[in-house]
Amino acid sequence: MNRDPGLQPERTWLAWRRTTAAAAAVTVLLFHSAAHSGGDLTVIPGLTGVVVTISLALVTRHRERHLLRAQRTPPDAAHAQVIGLAAALVTIMAAATLAFLA
Repeated sequence: MNRDPGLQPERTWLAWRRTTAAAAAVTVLLFHSAAHSGGDLTVIPGLTGVVVTISLALVTRHRERHLLRAQRTPPDAAHAQVIGLAAALVTIMAAATLAFLA
């Protein structure tokens, strides 16, 4: 039984898309909550969500282009650095939001 090497990268890319959609949904909920609470500072978590969602969308687009361009070649070091940097940015933004809410 031969395994198609293109399935795993495609599943990973789809997971990035689902994560981006979930981040967008959470961002909408944060703005909805901020609108009902009425405080000026309650918008900050929503703005953080916008930054995180945009970052995830950029990483998702990068993964999609890489997948379409060269499914049979291994990722290069620059590709791994972009993914690592994006993951670090999302983690830092999430930690900053949690610190702000605490």
